[in-house]
This record gives sequence, structure tokens and C-alpha cells, in this order.
Amino acid sequence: TVDGFTLSPTKGPANTAGTHTTITPPTPPDGVHFTQISAGNSHSLAIGDDGNTYAWGYNSDGELGTGSFNTFSSAMPLRVSTPAGVRFVQVSAGWDHSLAIGDDGHAYSWGDNGYGELGSSDTGLARSVPERVTDPAPDTVWATISAGQDYSLAIDSDGHAYSWGWNQYGQLGAGINIGSSIDQPVRVTDPAPDTTWSAVSAGDLHGLAIDSDGHAYGWGNNEHGELGNGSSDRNPHPTPARVHDPAGQPNTTWTTISAGRIHSLAIDSDGHAYSWGHNDFGQLGNGSSDNSYTDHSTPARVHDPAPDTTWTAISAGRAHSLAIDNHGHAYSWGHNDFGELGNGSSDTNPHPTPGRVTDPAGQPNTIWTTISAGSEYSLAIDTNVHAYSWGRNTDGLLGDGSTTNSSIPVWVAVPQYTITGINVDGTGIGAADRRVNPTTGVWDTTMPSHTPATVNVTVTYRHQTYRHQTVQSPWHGITIGGGVQTDTVTLHYTYATAYIVRFSLGDAAGHTGSPTPADQHLLDGETITSPQDPEWEHHWLTGWAKADGSTWDFNTPVTSDMTLTAQWQAWQFTLDPISGLETGGNTLHITPPPNPPLPLRLTHISASHNHTLAIGSDGNTYAWGLNDYGQLGDGTTTNRNQPVRVHTPAGVRFTQISAGFDYSLAIGDDGHAYSWGWNRFGQLGDNSTTDRNTPVRVHDPAVQPNTTWTTISAGNTHSLAIDNHRHAYSWGDNQYGELGNGSSDTNPHPTPVRVHDPTWYPNTTWTTISAGGWHSLAINSNGYAYSWGRNNYGQLGSSDTNPHPTPVRVHDPTWYPNTTWRTINAGWNHSLAIDNNGYAYSWGRNDGGQLGNGSSDTNPHPTPARINDPTRQPNTTWTTISAGIDHNLAIDTNEHAYSWGRNPYGQLGTGSRDYNPHPTPARVHDPTPNTTWTTISAGWDHSLAIDNNNHAYSWGWNQYGQLGDNSNTDRLAPVPVGLRQIVVTGITLDRNDATPAPAWNTGSRTWDTTAPAHPAGTVPATIHWTLAGQPQTDYPLTYTYTPHYTLPKAGSIPIQRLSGGTLLLLTTLAALTMTAHQLSRRYQPGRHTTISA
Repeated sequence: TVDGFTLSPTKGPANTAGTHTTITPPTPPDGVHFTQISAGNSHSLAIGDDGNTYAWGYNSDGELGTGSFNTFSSAMPLRVSTPAGVRFVQVSAGWDHSLAIGDDGHAYSWGDNGYGELGSSDTGLARSVPERVTDPAPDTVWATISAGQDYSLAIDSDGHAYSWGWNQYGQLGAGINIGSSIDQPVRVTDPAPDTTWSAVSAGDLHGLAIDSDGHAYGWGNNEHGELGNGSSDRNPHPTPARVHDPAGQPNTTWTTISAGRIHSLAIDSDGHAYSWGHNDFGQLGNGSSDNSYTDHSTPARVHDPAPDTTWTAISAGRAHSLAIDNHGHAYSWGHNDFGELGNGSSDTNPHPTPGRVTDPAGQPNTIWTTISAGSEYSLAIDTNVHAYSWGRNTDGLLGDGSTTNSSIPVWVAVPQYTITGINVDGTGIGAADRRVNPTTGVWDTTMPSHTPATVNVTVTYRHQTYRHQTVQSPWHGITIGGGVQTDTVTLHYTYATAYIVRFSLGDAAGHTGSPTPADQHLLDGETITSPQDPEWEHHWLTGWAKADGSTWDFNTPVTSDMTLTAQWQAWQFTLDPISGLETGGNTLHITPPPNPPLPLRLTHISASHNHTLAIGSDGNTYAWGLNDYGQLGDGTTTNRNQPVRVHTPAGVRFTQISAGFDYSLAIGDDGHAYSWGWNRFGQLGDNSTTDRNTPVRVHDPAVQPNTTWTTISAGNTHSLAIDNHRHAYSWGDNQYGELGNGSSDTNPHPTPVRVHDPTWYPNTTWTTISAGGWHSLAINSNGYAYSWGRNNYGQLGSSDTNPHPTPVRVHDPTWYPNTTWRTINAGWNHSLAIDNNGYAYSWGRNDGGQLGNGSSDTNPHPTPARINDPTRQPNTTWTTISAGIDHNLAIDTNEHAYSWGRNPYGQLGTGSRDYNPHPTPARVHDPTPNTTWTTISAGWDHSLAIDNNNHAYSWGWNQYGQLGDNSNTDRLAPVPVGLRQIVVTGITLDRNDATPAPAWNTGSRTWDTTAPAHPAGTVPATIHWTLAGQPQTDYPLTYTYTPHYTLPKAGSIPIQRLSGGTLLLLTTLAALTMTAHQLSRRYQPGRHTTISA
């Protein structure tokens, strides 16, 4: 996707005509929706959900950012020419200049620069397109920005405030020469050492800010008491001074602040609104107006329109004010000459108390989310992400395609993009090779043939603006004349070599009823889908081999045509003995065949509470361990100490897995998310709280049908995921704010909800996410780490121990400003991360030495600190890290595994166990000499890893079989995960089941049971067995029962009376009788004949 235009697919076969691809413009059928707005003096700015920035109104010095210095007005949004590859996430419109922050963290400016207000070190040189603001320090990252009258204010990511531009009244707050101008950022003077700031607002000639303790400050012009310091005078105030507390409200703390022309507004931490400064039109909202210019120099409560009204947003304009209450209703007060109050009228009377803003026509009970008061006009956004405007419309300030003032909200015209042409590497797409959907504007294009290469796809489009009016609901669009822009955008399409993969059954051909798998047609770099396993009686399928005999890994990209041949190995069961007396009672020893000779190789692994998930090289998903809630996904609640197949949905193979506390998550090759196991808190995301023992589809977020996902993470009782637009979602438990949705409660949240954007960073996109005990971690697209949720041990890394229900920035490690991170992992009450230099850091709980900093204690550790290097391994760098409940695992750049933390069950894999903390990384024992590792995962008290041969190993606690080694024995060092274990479940002799059920004899390595009684003769012996927990076809053998004869008791026939001839005769008769009896039983009609093994 580039500039909102999406090409799909982006890859197709080379030297082949007729391949289809679609090109989708950035707007939905009803056009762009604005997600952020800013009203200035005579121009407006907005950010669209297409990622572009728009401007409208007056353009005298390039403030619209379209590349033109011509003086003109635009009554409809025009696209701002943003720097290549940058999307703005915050905008602010000043007097006649504009400011923005990009998704790269840099600040940008454009427009008038007569006083250096652009901060570009070149006073007097205006700019018609955005350019970088000069950084006060290398690679400064900005958090918020505010444009005033010919000056600018901003806060960086460390919380420091800066200013630049005109300083006639000390409005820069930097304590520098009054009347001077500064053309690059200077530090606002700290009122106390190391003050950090959370909010800033630039008025016409005065500035306001809130520090990190919630205290408000003001500086600059104070002629009308707008600084709120208890006085008013015409002297400059060049440094911040504390805003007075409202009368009777000592130690007031503030959450929101807004500087107008010569009045100020704020919301305190209880949600009450206050005002101070000039009040000639009632803009203070305190119930009076004073045309004698009497100053109001301390904060006074804004009148509540209803008892105990609380407010969520507030904005000060030229001489009017706007606010949103906690019900989403908008209110206004003050000047109304042009209808800027939006109450359906315009007059010259003061309006000294808040009145409700009229709902837009045809939109009753409108709920508002955002407001911005400009110079005699207003802007707002509702919950449907529609932007509205009202008030003065000189120069098209309202952006509705007209210059007519409006006293009620009118819909801001919305941009819409129409594709007019497509060119593929110089070849135009003609009418015969395209189909255009008139409703969506999507082009279905037939791509021309081309040799292997990645080529440019140039899209020509028309950008025009639509105004909406209401005839009857819904909205209907009307094209506004003019404002049409033609432009191009370049996408990329890869013509890849096509390959055919064929399959052969090998030695099984002609001996099996399984069909030969169908050919697969793939492009260079794609992977083969593992076919359905064929079956050949009494043979193992050991893999699929290339022509050179090497086994194929189905996770390897294809680079040539090939035939894969099934590899087989014969096997058999044996029975000892093969005969016994018809009375039964003798022991039967069943020797199973060896397990499949080539153990299934694993490519992904995830360990959690007491179960483990894995993906095999055959494309199937496996699980083992505790299964009390169905978390193994095999359709049962039976614990397993060896891997069993997860019952994946038909036609779906999982590509990503994450094991949580007694539940499991996965992403399928269809892009959908799946879940199973425990669901008390809705952590399965299936819109229920019902436990599931097989995978079910995670619900799509509201108004996001057919959502596809790229990353998923299962925590204790909450889940996190990132969708294909890189937005973060959460579901499940939220008692500590771990869902990041701005709230905390004890209710289940059984469907995905959007994680809030960090403060000052709208439209944040994410690359990595991790769910811990009751907290969450993520890395955004700029590489910065954020956290939210429980914080009692400092596990959020936010330098405090307060819970945070919305994402907050993880503090940079000491001495390392602007740290960016490669990976992050949330443990139970602690957190781990690796920075982009490969160094590992930790924060949070440390009573078991789990922070790896060389110590253990019970104190919170709320900021990241470097994990110690292993002994005699200075400057160790790491590639992978994993946090358990109180132990951790990591792999260094030499591919060796290390561990630290608690070790009562041997989960550190160092060959021992104890209850002492182990606060420094130690080498995990190699299961074979010089083992190297690729993947590692820490569970509750057990550990797993995959070596470079894709063999899995496990160690630690094993009460529930979570090590998967076919035992329940704890292991102090890595042991192989026993995949596809054979279990004999029974043997039937003729129609009689042997009892008890066969038991494993470790000495003879046989399954032993007792033969039942049966009349003499040879009978079928049918062995029942499972492989990896799955029932298999019975194996046939035979068993022979022999007659049981009782000789006469000694003395019943005196031996001395029998002659030698008599003895010989009796012996011969007995032998003939036995032979006849056996023959008669062997050939009785209807009885089984002998079956050879």
C-alpha cells in the first residue's frame, strides 16, 4: 500500500499473460474520513483515514502545504504534499503557518516564516510544502505540537518543552530577549529542575502547559489575566509561572488545557471545566460577560449545563469556547457573530453560559469525539468519523465547498480518489484488460506478460472532493466543482518464475489406495503446502524426499521445479509367546515397532502455564501437557505427555501459535485467528465465555468484517493481536486495564476491541505485541516500546507503579535516549526486551532474580536496565528472548542458550535444581556437543527450545506431561520431545479382550497383558494401538491355544500290572486321539484359518 492505494496480489507468474490483480483506491465509497482536525486563524488542517493530510481555507504564504505560494482560497480539502514515505499523525494550524508530527517522530512545518515560526533555521523564508523542523538534539522525537500566532510550542518524547518563533511578549517561555525571534527550537525554561511536561497549548500571544505532576503553567502576554497567575498587566512574562488553583480547590491537578486568543480553558482531574482571561463575549462561560474588560486572572468554574457535568474535551478559539461532556454532547459559549457557537443562530450578544451545539441535519443525538475552536469558526468529529464545521466561512474555512456562514454543523467535504489509468513497466492497461467497479472504484486488471522482475505499476488518479447533504438518511454525495487534482502513485509488482511441484508415492505405488497428491503450481519463494499424508499398510511415511534423497522441509521456499517422493519404512508388531494353554492366564509380551525413524521436526514452539504448542515441518499443529479446559485442542480434556494433533479447521493450517494460561491462540494460513481452551474471561474472543476443546474462529472486530491478522499473543487471561493494517486489538480480562482500551473493569470482553493510540500519537501502527500476566507490551512502527495494564512491580517500564489503561511509552534506559527495540516479551510480572543493538533489558519484579541484573530483591524496578552479560562473555548480544513466570531464556548471537531466575524444577536447564535465585544468565546444557539453537520458549516452570536441526527439546517441571517426552518426570537438562509415540491400548484374541489393558514394561520394553481362556486352536490376535494419541488401524497376528490334558493320578492303575505292550498301546491311542481332536477343531466350518504375520 502506497498513499492509500493497494495492489493485491503483488506477485504473479512471469512470462504468463492473463494474471489478475486488483488496485484499490484509498477511499471507501463515501470518501475519506477525517480522524484529526485543527482550526487555525484562516485555514484548517485534517488527517484522513487514508493516511494523507488535508488543508482548506486561505493560502497566502503556503500554509495549505500544496506547493503553491499563490494567494488563493479553497473551500474544500486539498491534499498536503507530505514528505516521501512520511504520514502525519498530528497536525496543528496556527495564524498562517502549520505544524505536524510524522510517523517517523520528526516535526514538520510550512507556511509563513516571518518570525522563524517554522523552526527551520531560516527566518523569512516561507515554505509551501512541509519540511523538517530543526532538531534541538540529534534525532529528536516529538510527542505533541501546537501552533500559535507566529510562534510554535512542542514537547519531545522525553517530556521536555521547546519553542520557536516570535517572542514579543515572552510567549516562547525560554527567558530570552523580549521582542526577539528564534528560528529553531529552544528549551522552555523549567519552573523546577528537570520538569517534564504532558501537554502544551499555544494561544495568540501566550502559552500554557501541564507538567507531569498535573500542575498548569502559563507564560507570555497577560494583559487580560490569561496566564491565570492572579494578576493582569502589560508586561511580558518570559518564563512559566504556576496557574493559580481555583478558589477553595488547593492542589488542583489538570488533565487538559487550551489557550485561545486572550482567554484560557482547562479541565481538572475531576472532569470539571475552568476558565480565566478576557470575557468580553462571555467566552469564560462563567455566567457573566464584562465589556469593561475587567480581567479574570484566576481559574473559575465554567457553569455546568446540567448538575455535576463532567467534561472530556475543551478548546478555546478567538472569543468563543467549545467543550464535550462525558455523554459526548458538544457545548459552546462566547462570541457568536458568525454562528460559531453552532446553536442555530448568529447574533452580536454575549453567550456567557454553555449551550448545546445543534445536531447536524438528519443526525439526531449526534455524539462527538473531537472539537477544535478557530478564529470565529468551529470544527468537530463525531463517532462515525464524520467531520463537521460551523461559523465564519470566509475563504472557505468550513471546507464544505461554499463560502456561506453556517450556524449549525455542516459536513466538511470529503476527498475521493478515482483511478483513471494504470501503466505496468511502460505498458498501459487498455479497456479490454480492466474491469472497474463503479461502486468501490476498484480496478480488476489483467497483467501483461513480463520476464522475471519487480516492476513499477504507475497509477494515475483524479482527486476530487464531495459534499454531502441529507435528503433522507443516509447521506448522499454531491460533486463540488473545481478542486480536481490529477496525480500518480507508484506501486510495485513482482513477476516471479513459476514452478511445478509434483509428488510420487514411491515404493507404495500400486500397493495403496491413497491417491497421488495433486501437482502444486508455485511462484519463486513460495512454500509448498504439505499434502495429505498417504497411507501404506504396515509402513511409516518418514517424509518427502527430493531427487538427491534429502528430506524436504515444507517451510523452505521453492526455487525450482521438483518431484517429491514419499519415503517409507516397513514396521511390524510381534507377540511372544505365540501359543499357550487353552486355560489362558499366561503373560503376553507385545513388542511394538520402533517409533517413526525420523522424528517430526518442529518449526514453531510456544510454552505457557502447563501446556505446550508446536507447528511441525509437516504443517500440522501439535500440543501436549495439561488439558483440563481443552487447551490442547484435540477434542478431549485428557492430559497428554506426548504430542497430539490439534484438530485444526478443515482446510486450514496454522502458521503462528501462542500458548496462554490454559488456553491457546493461533493464526491460520487463511489469515484468521483461532482459539481454544479456557474462556472464563472471554479470552478466546469468540463472543462467548464457553470453554472450547477444539479451535474456533476469533470474532472480527466491530465493523471490520473478514479481518486478517499478522501477530497474536496469549497472556494470563487476555489476548492481543495485530491486524493486517498494523492496528492492535485486545480481548478477555481487563481488571487492570490490560486491554488498553482506556478503561478497567471485571467484566469479560469476549470480542476484539481496538487498543487505544498512545497520547499524542493518533493512528499508531504496531509491529510486535506481547501479553503478560496482567500487562501488555508492544513496539510501534518507529521501534518505540509501549506498555499498559497492571504495574505493581513496575512491569510497564514507565518509571512509576501506577496501572495504565492506555499505552504509555516505556522509558529509555539511562544514558540511552531514543532507544528503539527489536523484540519485546511480557512475563508474569516482569518484562524483557532486546534493543536494536542486540542488548537485552529487563524491568518489573525481581524476587527470583528474573531481571538478570545480578541481584534479587522485592522492590519494583520500573525502568529498563541492562541484563548482565554471562560470566566471561562481555558485550553479549542476543537474538531471541522469552519470559516465563519467574525464569527467562535467551539465545545469543552465537546461537547458545542461556537462562536465569528461579530453578526449583530444573527449568533453567543447567543440570541442577534449587530454590535460590539465579540472577545472572548461565549456559543451558547442550543435549549434544556444541548444540546451537534457533527458537526458545519459557513456560510457567518448564522450558522448550528448537535446535538448528529443528529437533525440539524440553526441561523443567513435567507433572502434566508438558515436556512431551512420554513421561511425567521433571528434567534438569534438555531431553528430546518424544513425538509420535506408540501406545498399545489392547489385544483381542478371537473375540476375547485380554485383561488388564497392556502395560509398559520398561525392562523388556514390551506391552504386557494376560491371555484369556479359549478353546484350543489358532485364533486371530488383533492389536489395538495409537500413534501420537490418535487411534490407528488394528494390527493382525495369530495366537494358538493348545489343549490341556490331565494324566491319571499315580497309583490308580498299578504300574506293575501293565506289561510293556500295554503301555505302548495306550501311548499310541492317546497320540492318535489328540491329533484327531486338533484336526477336527482346526477345520470346523466357519472358524478362522491361520493368518501369517
